[in-house]
Amino acid sequence: MPSLFILSGCSGGGKSAILNELRDRGFAVVPEAGRRVVADALETNSSALPWIDPLAFCRACCDLHMRDLAKLPNQKRRVFLDRSLIDLAAYLEMKQIPVPVDLSAALHAMSYDQTVFLTPPWQEIFVNDSERKASFEEAALEYEHLLSFFQSLGYQVTLLPKTSITERTDMLLNELDQMDA
Repeated sequence: MPSLFILSGCSGGGKSAILNELRDRGFAVVPEAGRRVVADALETNSSALPWIDPLAFCRACCDLHMRDLAKLPNQKRRVFLDRSLIDLAAYLEMKQIPVPVDLSAALHAMSYDQTVFLTPPWQEIFVNDSERKASFEEAALEYEHLLSFFQSLGYQVTLLPKTSITERTDMLLNELDQMDA
């Protein structure tokens, strides 16, 4: 199984841009399940939307995330994930919805790397769209909750600075290279 590195943090904080840069540099990336679930739900009139049925949304994200991971080649290399099952559990906790047994079991069966990268709230690049309806303030609260949640689970959290995509990506890769040395 490859090393699975989570890129999480504030909605609209630049995760997708960093993942695109990583993909351009030849790394395997797994796109965020949430945005794809929302796009599909909007197209099919499903209720699996975070603002309508958060639990159905999380279940759909979990299923898609697990299918994405099953497609990864069975080799030792770095893979970068746009969010994770941990994000889903943190989201449900933030919404005060109990994490269902099946999602909890899937989460405990996962083997993510202990190093997690978080993008902080960044008002200047935050944009709403049809798939991101939360306000910047809600996204900032989500970030604080995620940071606390990852730390409470014992993950080593690295905050990515508010700099260019290239600099953020370089910092992320340099940290991993130093850990490997």
